[in-house]
Amino acid sequence: DLRLLPISGMVNVTVDYHGMAHIADVARHMVMPGIVLGLGNAAMMLRYTRSSVAGVLSSDYIRTARSHGLRENTIVFKHTLKNIMIPVVTVLSLQIPDLLSGALLTETVFSWPGVGRLSFEAVRHRDYPLIMGILLVMALITLSANFIADVSYAVIDRRITLGNGHE
Repeated sequence: DLRLLPISGMVNVTVDYHGMAHIADVARHMVMPGIVLGLGNAAMMLRYTRSSVAGVLSSDYIRTARSHGLRENTIVFKHTLKNIMIPVVTVLSLQIPDLLSGALLTETVFSWPGVGRLSFEAVRHRDYPLIMGILLVMALITLSANFIADVSYAVIDRRITLGNGHE
C-alpha cells in the first residue's frame, strides 16, 4: 500500500529511463528479491555461525585465554572467529551456486528473469542444449566457488599451504 518499492519486473515499463536513472530503477526493482534471497541464506549462515561460536567458546583454550586475563573482545575476535572461519567459508561457498540457480520461486513471484526460471523453462520445453549449457555454467560457478574457498582457507589459516601436496 505504501508503494515504496516496485513489486515485480526488472524495470519500470511505463518510463524509458537512460543512464543513471535506469541503473537506479533496476536497483529499486532488485531490493525486494534481494531481501527474499538474502534473508533465507543469512538466517542459515547466522544459525551455523552461532552454533560454531557456541562450540568454540566452551573449549579448553578459550577457558585458558580467559584465565590469563585476556579481554572478551580479544578472545572473541582473535581466537574464536579465527577458528570458526574455515567451516563458515565452506558453508558460504556451498551457498553461492544455490543463490544463482535456486531462485526459481523468487524469480517467478517477482517476475524477474534469471537462471532458475530459465532452467525451469528449458526443462519444461525439453531444450536439451540449453539445459546442458546451464548445467555447465553452474558446474563452473560451483568449481570457482570451491576454488575461492580453498584459497580463502590459506589466507585465514597460515598453517594451510597451497601446493601440490608433496613435500
